[in-house]
Amino acid sequence: MGITKAIEKPNGIVFNYHRVDGVFIHTNNQNVINVSNYLTAAKRQEEVECMARLRAGDNEAECNVLIEGMYVTAPYDPSMTIESAYEYLLTLPEFEGAELEDTEFQLDAEELIPEIEAELQAEQPAEEPAPEQNLVEDDYATPQRR
Repeated sequence: MGITKAIEKPNGIVFNYHRVDGVFIHTNNQNVINVSNYLTAAKRQEEVECMARLRAGDNEAECNVLIEGMYVTAPYDPSMTIESAYEYLLTLPEFEGAELEDTEFQLDAEELIPEIEAELQAEQPAEEPAPEQNLVEDDYATPQRR
């Protein structure tokens, strides 16, 4: 799930895909919505795949995804969910005209991990066989190399 809308930041970078990372409810005070802004939805998918590679043990994986985080305060609502946080964001001027998408990424990180682990296993060089040892027993029945 994410919001699509081109939003240009003061530094000139335009983010086109926005997702709610979390909702923090400060009891009897306010809610805070953590939003991650991505250049595109494809960059979000790239992040998912890269994080899966890292979690699967690929220490060579490079995540090259620009993410800008922002916090949005909302009125106190003890029942706010991720879904209702999206609905709230759509009421704000900066998200006017935005569309809420039920973006289905190809796979989520949990589904990718087994596939990546198998790929990493296949890339590992095969173990070299141990050098042949010619062992003989001497008079004391102790194996020795010839």
